[in-house]
Formats: sequence, structure tokens, C-alpha cells
Amino acid sequence: MIPVSSLLRMTDLIQQGSVEIHIGESSIVVERDVITVDLCGLKDSLLISRQDILPQLRQLSELFSQEGKTLVIKYEHSKMLKLGAHTDSVLLRLIGLDRVAIRNPVTVYRFLRSQGKGELRYPLFREGCT
Repeated sequence: MIPVSSLLRMTDLIQQGSVEIHIGESSIVVERDVITVDLCGLKDSLLISRQDILPQLRQLSELFSQEGKTLVIKYEHSKMLKLGAHTDSVLLRLIGLDRVAIRNPVTVYRFLRSQGKGELRYPLFREGCT
């Protein structure tokens, strides 16, 4: 598992092109200003409880905005969320999530629904990663 701060430092090293990291079925693509995380096969990589998602998204959006970077979160190859620099959603700003945008509400629903009533976890969002 790679901490978010390491990914942000890695973006500064990239002049052109990208770095792709595969973790099981999931992948992380690091480009100069954008980090894309594709969550696949989550049943093997569960690490955060469902009630922690909103505070974690808030924390990540602030971190990425400060660095001038953008994080795109996909679920099974479909864009789900975009957060950080160059991102804004009036609706989410009303609930305190600045610099977070929902790209596909159906994918967000599928992502949350796939976890059922149990815990929803992923290594990128665990405490200590930032």
C-alpha cells in the first residue's frame, strides 16, 4: 500500500507520461497533475468503515487542492468521484465537501451497494496514509 503523500511526491518527478501501479485487480495511474485510482475486486482490499468516507474525502480533497493536483476515483473502470484542484460541485459544497465532484451517481450507488451492510474499506483512505 502506497501512502497518498508518496503519490503526491511522485507526481513532481514525472515530466511526461505516467506511472501505473497494479494492486490485485485495482490500479493507480500517476500522471503529472492527476492521480487515478481504479477500485476493482474490493472484496480483497477492505480497510475503512463506511461512516469514515466523507471525512476522508474532505481530508483528501484539501490535501490534493493544496498541492494543485487532482484525484479521480473509479469503480470497476467507471469514473465515480473527482476531487482536489480544478474540481467543484455546488451541491457537495453545501454539505461541506469543497473540491469534490460526483462524476457518475449510478457508479457511486453501485460502489456503496456492493458492500452491503458491512464495512466499506480501501487502502488509499486508511488513516496514516496522508
